[in-house]
Formats: sequence, structure tokens, C-alpha cells
Amino acid sequence: MMNKLFKWADERTPVGIEGKKEIGWAACGLGISFLYSLTYYFSLWSYIDNLYGVSSVTGKRVLLAGSYMPDFAAFAPSRMKPFVITALIFLTLAVYHYIYHYQESKSIYTMRRLPDRWELHRRCLTFPITVAVICLVSAVLLTGIYLWSYNLSVPKARLRPGQLEILLETLFGGAK
Repeated sequence: MMNKLFKWADERTPVGIEGKKEIGWAACGLGISFLYSLTYYFSLWSYIDNLYGVSSVTGKRVLLAGSYMPDFAAFAPSRMKPFVITALIFLTLAVYHYIYHYQESKSIYTMRRLPDRWELHRRCLTFPITVAVICLVSAVLLTGIYLWSYNLSVPKARLRPGQLEILLETLFGGAK
């Protein structure tokens, strides 16, 4: 399976650039982004913990009067920034792929003479765009999972309804 992936990457990167290395960089960027996104749970647990206090009468944990839970959109979307940064880095890599063809041996002339006129663009754009799409889809899926866990974790008495709408309004200026 990995050999097929490496072969696929080699066919979609400029000749002379190892697709295996670019897969490694993509995996590193995605891994770091994912690990950073998990810090969402530290914030969530901290906010939930602040909702509670110990009753002086019973000695048990109780919801504090006047405590509130910040909206999901107030602290969760920032955990997805590394995915966006990784996507932008790989889109910038596409520019490097084009520049690479103009260096030293000037392989741009060979690429332009190939029967398939789209080969140059395929080798320069496919891998970076694929990684950027994977990053953005991962960010959207993780945001959905984190919103789901937020709705399950926050006590109903402190959960403001319409968290999805609030998130969409925060991100896009409206959910309409």
C-alpha cells in the first residue's frame, strides 16, 4: 500500500523531487496540526471545571450560580489554524514546483515538448492541492467532532442553544 502511495506521489511531483519526502512533510504537517487541535479538550475541560464549585453544605460538586460556558465558536476554531497553515504551505509548494523546472537543467523545455500538455501542471499542482484539500477537510471534520463533544460535555443548564449557527455566523458572518 505504501509503495503505491509513494509511486502515486512520484508521478505527481516534478522529476528529481522525491514524492516520498513530500509525503513525509505532509504527514508531519497533518500530524502536528492534529496534535495541536487536541488542545481543544484542555480548554473544554478547564471551562467545564470552572462551572462547578464545592457546596459548603453537602461537600459535593455543584453548578455555580451565575457561571457560564463560553460559546464553542469562542475558543474552538482557533485550534484548526495549523491545518490552514499547512494547506497554505503546500499551496506555496506548488509555486516551488514550477520554479524547480526552470533551474539548472531547464527541464521546463522537456516538459513543454511532452505529448501530454497537462503533464507539467499535473506534476506541479496535484500533490500540493491534494494535501491542502486533506488539511481543510480534516479541519472541518474535527470541528464537527469537537462541536459534538462540546454539546455532549457541557451541562444542559449552561449550554446555549444554537452552537452550530453561532459557529457559522462567527466564521462566515451568517448562517443563511
